[in-house]
Amino acid sequence: MLYPFTFKPILKKVIWGGSDICPFKGITPVENGVGESWELSHVEGN
Repeated sequence: MLYPFTFKPILKKVIWGGSDICPFKGITPVENGVGESWELSHVEGN
């Protein structure tokens, strides 16, 4: 049986970020604000 892949988003905190995306994604707001949410990444270290 094949199982689905599950991924954990990588939240990139930036000074211009906010918390508007948090309710949409079902996550707790972060202190510094979220500027980007990476769902999949092939970038080394992320």
